[in-house]
Amino acid sequence: MIEKPGQNRSAIIITDSLNTSVASFDIGGFRLVLPGNSIVTKDTKIRINRTYRHAKLDVPLLDALKNAMHNADEPLSFMLSGGIDSSVLYSIAMGEGIRCNAITVGTKTSEDFLYSATLIEKKGGELMRSELTDDSIKYALRTLRHTSLDVYSIILGIVEYAAMKHLKSFGYKTVVSGMGSDELFFGFAVHKRTDEKNLKELRERRLSYVAATDIFRITSIGKLFGMKVCAPYLSEEVVDYAMSLDLDEKGTYDKGQVRSLGRKLGIPEEIVNRRKNAMQYSSGLLKRLHSLAEANKLDHISDLIYSI
Repeated sequence: MIEKPGQNRSAIIITDSLNTSVASFDIGGFRLVLPGNSIVTKDTKIRINRTYRHAKLDVPLLDALKNAMHNADEPLSFMLSGGIDSSVLYSIAMGEGIRCNAITVGTKTSEDFLYSATLIEKKGGELMRSELTDDSIKYALRTLRHTSLDVYSIILGIVEYAAMKHLKSFGYKTVVSGMGSDELFFGFAVHKRTDEKNLKELRERRLSYVAATDIFRITSIGKLFGMKVCAPYLSEEVVDYAMSLDLDEKGTYDKGQVRSLGRKLGIPEEIVNRRKNAMQYSSGLLKRLHSLAEANKLDHISDLIYSI
């Protein structure tokens, strides 16, 4: 379904049958439409007209994230890595009295378990643990390789698959992801190496990838379990907020706005200051995949995916 905004609206909202809570995307077209844009389609061609507004918005980041989660179907389960993005979302939900729990996925020695436990000790609630074993990794690979996901998405999807498989067994129907924060608030290493004049263009380009990669991957996995996905950082209000920030505003880089909000929410400082580490690394997944490939005398992880 495609909904066209009124003249003062900020984005075209495209949703699939799961009514996934993100800014704008289509599970078939993989197109993220940023705030202030309009979209024109003809046959299979898509053209996006850029008409950004530059006025400051009245909705602060905290309220925008609250709104995104209140609009999702409870109870919610947060995919918690112990990083700042998911920790902020979980902390807000607990403060708002939203029915929720959290789940962390990783190998036995994953540092994510330690950081997540630290947050739960501070904020309360229940933390589910899903340990990635060789058998569970192989099972996920066998399932995901029969989807339309590419090799890289299959690797990233193992963590999400394990989380949703575990949650489905307990009857949860909505999973919350922290995706989108790095793209919106300059959290990637490449942002530090990019000139200020090119940062906005880089952000737009990275956001356009989100629909074709992250959103497509997680919603595809969600469909396997009949689960909805809520991505609060990609809600319309949050994207509007991020796009309205001046690049020279203090705290704009390295997710400064998100880290500042984390401090205000009372998140432990070791989590607020934790550096970004992609989930395939912090979960211990990639290291385990390399070990499995080596044990099977395979040169590449891609060979492992299609050999088991």
